[in-house]
Amino acid sequence: MRIKVKRKKILASGRLSVLFVEDKERGMWSAQCLEHDMAVQGKTLMDVNTAMQEMIASQIVVSRKLNRKPFEHLGKAPKIFHDLYAKSQMRINSQPVHLPSRARGLSSYPRIAEQYAAVG
Repeated sequence: MRIKVKRKKILASGRLSVLFVEDKERGMWSAQCLEHDMAVQGKTLMDVNTAMQEMIASQIVVSRKLNRKPFEHLGKAPKIFHDLYAKSQMRINSQPVHLPSRARGLSSYPRIAEQYAAVG
């Protein structure tokens, strides 16, 4: 099976790491956040990128409404995703996560930095 791996980074300081994997046989993409076990799937890279941004923004908005820290209830992704992320090699510039107006006022906005690699 040939898969392509794309990774994005947004750490605790306003960044999270997000692994993007293309399954060419199924014609699907998956995105897995590493720091917090959140995942999405879609038919295109743009679909999963948008879905992951929406999931991140939703977690932030709901957490703020509940007076909690975003993502505090989510554990880390399984080790296999961290290993795939470490193997990816191509870097792409970071981009901000688009937050709805009710999430504005945060001291820092999440950013996603992408990396891409082919895995055999």
